[in-house]
Amino acid sequence: MKNKRKHKIKQFEEIEINETYKDTPSSKQEDSQSNEIDQTSNSIQHQEQEQKYDFNVIPIKVVALTVFLFLLGVIFIIFGLVFLIKNPNKFQQYISLLIVGSLMIIPGVYYSCLLIKFMRADTRSTQQRILNELPID
Repeated sequence: MKNKRKHKIKQFEEIEINETYKDTPSSKQEDSQSNEIDQTSNSIQHQEQEQKYDFNVIPIKVVALTVFLFLLGVIFIIFGLVFLIKNPNKFQQYISLLIVGSLMIIPGVYYSCLLIKFMRADTRSTQQRILNELPID
């Protein structure tokens, strides 16, 4: 108890802190052991952070549906615009192609961006957050 002293931290509470001296042999042993433990835990954490998910985690159905929505939406919008430019008198017939195309391209672009972000993510936690947003069963 003689090597403990009280400290005040921001006027909220008082805590007791052990005073350790580097000169004592027991503290040197404890320091070397704690350094080894810290290095081991740091290396384990470093390995876990570097191990990112593979792209194989995402089912092929999700990737195929995303690409299908994007491409079909672009095709509908292009055909709708081409037909509208060729025959502007019948715009009511071709406006449906534009609407359906835009409704298909919106989720296609959104999920394509998520897949690209997943591939470029730096950490596993970021990849996990993106996986939670994808419609995976």
